[in-house]
Amino acid sequence: MDKGNARKFYLSASGGATYTWLEGEQSNSLSRSAETLDISDKDGDWAESVPGRKSATAEVTIHLDDTASAAQHQMLAALHNGQTVHCFIGTLTGTTPAPSVGDFFEAVITAINDTNDKDAVASRQISLQVTGAITHYPAISSQ
Repeated sequence: MDKGNARKFYLSASGGATYTWLEGEQSNSLSRSAETLDISDKDGDWAESVPGRKSATAEVTIHLDDTASAAQHQMLAALHNGQTVHCFIGTLTGTTPAPSVGDFFEAVITAINDTNDKDAVASRQISLQVTGAITHYPAISSQ
């Protein structure tokens, strides 16, 4: 069983060559979904469906740090420049850190929201729309 603090949000340069933890991370999430296609027959009593397109979204909340965090600046630049980012949510192992458990994906940043409450640490929430297939570690076997 994994604890939440073991599964971190990383940016990956060159689609998997290196991994940079998003400093100040407080939480992350990855939501997967699949559409359904209705294939019901008019004569049937029950609706019938088959799986359709899959999609996913991710969220990460961090302590805002515009002075020292290159990874946070990379996320802001990607939003402003309309670039995709390569991300990994999970755990890395080995002397050259590589994914062991988690999900690797490419995404478009859809929103960056800064929160600056009085007497609280400023935070930043980043929303991402996954583009393309997610690679899961360890690999998911097909049946």
